[in-house]
Amino acid sequence: MELLTNTVNDRKDKNDILLQELVNAGNWKQALANCEKRLRKGEKNDSFLVNKAHILLKFPDAARKKQGAQELHAIIERKPPITEINILIAIEVAAEARKDRDPCIASVWERAANERPGDGNLQAIWFKMKFAARDYKAAQKAAMVYQKNFPRKKQPFYWVIVSSHLASIAPDASENDRRLFGPLAYRLLSKAAADVPAEPVGSDSEGLKGRESKQNVLNEPLNRARTLQTSRDLRLLVEIYRTQGQFEEALAILDDPRTGIGSRMGEWDLVLEKIELCEVCERWEEEWQFCRTLLEDALSDNLNNSEGRSLGYGKFGNDWKVWLGLVRSDAKLRTEEKTRLTWKLIESHLLQNPVSRNAHLVSVYYQSTKVSDQDTFLVTCSKYFEYYSTKPVCFRDLSEYTYLLQKPQQAIFLDRTRAYAKSLKPQPEIAENARIRWITSEINDLKLNYSLVVTRPENLASTTLLEAFIGNCLRLYKLSIPLGSNLPVSERRPGDDAAILAAMGLIHLFRKGHNGALLRCVVVLEILLQNSRHNYDALLIIIRVYIYLGAVTRAVEHYLKLDIKHIQHQTVSWILFTRISSIHPHAGSAKLTSKGTEPFEPSKMLKIALNWVVRGEAQLTSGSTKYLDNDAYYNLLEHLKLIKASERSFAKFMLIAEVQRIRRLNHSNDEEDYGPLLNSCTGDFEDSRETKAFPDCESDGQARFEEFLRPGPMPGKRWLAAQLRTILLTDGLDGNLTNLTSLSAGVLHALDIEDGTVANDLTVEELETVRLSQVLERVISFMSRTPMRETNGAHVKQCQYILDELEKRIIRRWKVAESVVTATTARTFNFTPKLGVPDWHWFHNLYMTLDDCVVIMRTMELMTRNSKRGFLPDAYLASKVASFRNTCKNINDAYIRAAKKLQNELRQSAAIHEVVEVCFGKSDDSTDAIGLVLRGLADVPWLNKMGEALIESWQEGLDGVTRTKIVV
Repeated sequence: MELLTNTVNDRKDKNDILLQELVNAGNWKQALANCEKRLRKGEKNDSFLVNKAHILLKFPDAARKKQGAQELHAIIERKPPITEINILIAIEVAAEARKDRDPCIASVWERAANERPGDGNLQAIWFKMKFAARDYKAAQKAAMVYQKNFPRKKQPFYWVIVSSHLASIAPDASENDRRLFGPLAYRLLSKAAADVPAEPVGSDSEGLKGRESKQNVLNEPLNRARTLQTSRDLRLLVEIYRTQGQFEEALAILDDPRTGIGSRMGEWDLVLEKIELCEVCERWEEEWQFCRTLLEDALSDNLNNSEGRSLGYGKFGNDWKVWLGLVRSDAKLRTEEKTRLTWKLIESHLLQNPVSRNAHLVSVYYQSTKVSDQDTFLVTCSKYFEYYSTKPVCFRDLSEYTYLLQKPQQAIFLDRTRAYAKSLKPQPEIAENARIRWITSEINDLKLNYSLVVTRPENLASTTLLEAFIGNCLRLYKLSIPLGSNLPVSERRPGDDAAILAAMGLIHLFRKGHNGALLRCVVVLEILLQNSRHNYDALLIIIRVYIYLGAVTRAVEHYLKLDIKHIQHQTVSWILFTRISSIHPHAGSAKLTSKGTEPFEPSKMLKIALNWVVRGEAQLTSGSTKYLDNDAYYNLLEHLKLIKASERSFAKFMLIAEVQRIRRLNHSNDEEDYGPLLNSCTGDFEDSRETKAFPDCESDGQARFEEFLRPGPMPGKRWLAAQLRTILLTDGLDGNLTNLTSLSAGVLHALDIEDGTVANDLTVEELETVRLSQVLERVISFMSRTPMRETNGAHVKQCQYILDELEKRIIRRWKVAESVVTATTARTFNFTPKLGVPDWHWFHNLYMTLDDCVVIMRTMELMTRNSKRGFLPDAYLASKVASFRNTCKNINDAYIRAAKKLQNELRQSAAIHEVVEVCFGKSDDSTDAIGLVLRGLADVPWLNKMGEALIESWQEGLDGVTRTKIVV
């Protein structure tokens, strides 16, 4: 809380400093006493009175708050009204301390503006204050006053439009608001478009012909305050027209010679807007003609001949979105003439610009729409491969269409790609560039084989096919290692994707029941990352593999190499942090920070990520005003969409849920309060987790590669509802019984989830926690409803029944914990009969059970603290609490014994030997083709070192289990 300062003289300045120190310390009584003392000495200036009211509003007791509200109201109602901007801002800030806003507060700025109608700065600040607070209705009112007082200014006019539009689409907007403000913005923009004068005849005899770059699109803007003036104004119009459903009208304005694409306001982005609007309006003929004209202008012959061009966008016309518009509209029109002319235009581009990737790719796309002519489609795909197989993008381009080839044509296509790739193999003495081209072509051929053959459902059952493919990939990668050695460390090597394909194949082999394939996948990726330290695909996959194996500290080592910053904490960090609180909630001894000076601590990493997210939102919000000042209103709307997406980010709430579980397991009471963030959870999420960041070459119709090694189902709404339910429950356990009824009802309602729902985004253990929470809520609800010393039979029996149900659940958990000790090997992830390790699920089951025990024990503590209420006989309650405590302690001890048992097994020297044998295979096994190739890529000492690091990571995880004490 920052107070206003008064610098009339040094004495008062010192008093303000003292008052600010008292406020910062939360010492409200002394702060008020300081104000009263200064008041008695006659200090009654406006800034001081606002400060005093603000302090009263911050007081914890209701009487002082009421006094503060009254004093603030008196200041607001003062005549003449306050007009000093800094005091008006202070009143606004003080008013935020009141939950029941005084209606008079809304008028304080308006009264000041009426008092000083010529003060544009005051009215602009009024608007910006309301806009920054996202009170768009109040901002619209401020803009209307500003516009009325300054009718010749452009800024207030557009502020009215923008605030009206935002008020109409606000989440809390009423139906009346939508009917009033949305059409108002539309009408104002319609008038602004209608009032644009025609360009003088002869002012631009060449029109837009010859325009080759975006910089030359705009001439000097028209000098009229309430008309469209720039391309940014026009884009704002299109955006608001779209929101109002006025698509035809927006298209008409883009076609208007005064305001449209052909005017001095036209630019390339508006060309693409027109194509989209044509499709929305289903004006296929217009879209086809428009796209054809743009593409004809982009022909090489017409680029050199300005007379041959119509729209003047030249080479910009050769845009992929324009090609898509041409082909889609042709498919809708279905006339022989249009089809002939479309193909003729494609051929013209191929003839005049044979290196145009767009032209070659659109020929594939066009033929894919005529799948009945498989032979022509096959020839087109083959030609594309021959032109672009030496480029990394080749597979990505073709994969969208080649699945449409029928199986006989696919076989022929793959024969041709294989033959062409091999034909590029140069002699050893040939320059490196030629060998890179050959390697790239071979990799594209392997990707096509992986997609069209290896990962087809009917072929995945063939271990022989899969192993042969993996061996081919590894051999090609080995040949590529010398290439690109002079590239910067941040660059990918030419053959990296061959190793990535081998790793993907090994993961498929693991899914068929070959657990050792997962260790071999680790070896391949570690070798790759030795040569290409910053290969993004390899880092993502190896992080996922290590987490799946339960080696979280190894995953963190590679995660730090991603150098996650800013918005990536919402898009990428989930790869590491999903369920980390139930896999590795404890700090380790390994030095895993980017500087290597601090131990790995998951809770600290989560808080850093959350701080990035929160700071990023604050920066985004504060950056909105620059768009207002620069008249970039379309960019402002896009910026606000980004803010909205960030505030509703699923990843943010997921991070909070993970932090809270770690706090419970570690009995942590740190100072971070995520309550305000949790209160903003409405259930309307924006899922910005980027799953497509992972490489994917899977067969069409199959799951994405990213889905194969997830540590449990992908968390979704129901997962988050379950976590928030537990958070609300545990927070309530420390509160007042009168506040504990229906703890999770609000969240469940917001997330549209009902009790007992079986969700596909929860693990079995998480679903059991939901059921346990329901029982605990019934216990707490019963206690809060039972009158003092009300121990009649019905109440007692009801509570005993609930506690018996809870006891049955926790005893089942105890039996599971005991089985983990007695049958450790059967419950671990086994590479060989001698090598069993704790994978993610082993840790997850353990920590979810311990977390449930923590919540149960806190519930028992609450029951003990409130035993005087008499809801149960004292002796019965004491015996039950002791029973639960004993059972939870036994569970804790059982898991500690299991962890120590595994630690002892992993400490044995045979463990490293088993790792080496799994990775390299037995030395006398000549049938193990993959093991033979791996032995050629790495040596035993290197593999021993890698195995030691892996075993150390498992030891770190198990050490955390041994240090977990849920019952003190």
